[in-house]
Amino acid sequence: MEDKVITIKDLEAFGRQLFADIKNLIGEREPQNTTLRKSTLRSGEVKLLLGISAGTLKNYRINGVIRCRKVGGSYQYDKSQVEKLISNIT
Repeated sequence: MEDKVITIKDLEAFGRQLFADIKNLIGEREPQNTTLRKSTLRSGEVKLLLGISAGTLKNYRINGVIRCRKVGGSYQYDKSQVEKLISNIT
C-alpha cells in the first residue's frame, strides 16, 4: 500500500468544496419548507394578523367562523381562509 501526503492546500480545497455542497443541500430544501409553512398559520400568527386574543380565536373556532386542524398539540389555520376573514373585517 502506498502512502499519500495530504497538504494544507488539499485540506483547504476539501473544506471549500464541503461547505459549497452543504450550502447547495440547504438551499434546495429551504424553498420547499417555506412553501409548506406559508400555506398554514399557527394560532399566534393568526392572533397577530387579526388583532384578537386567544379567547376570541377559540370562540371563532367553536362557532365555525374559522376552520382549523389540530396537528400535534397546535392548531393550524389555512392562510387563504385567514386572509378572507381579514378582508371581511375591513
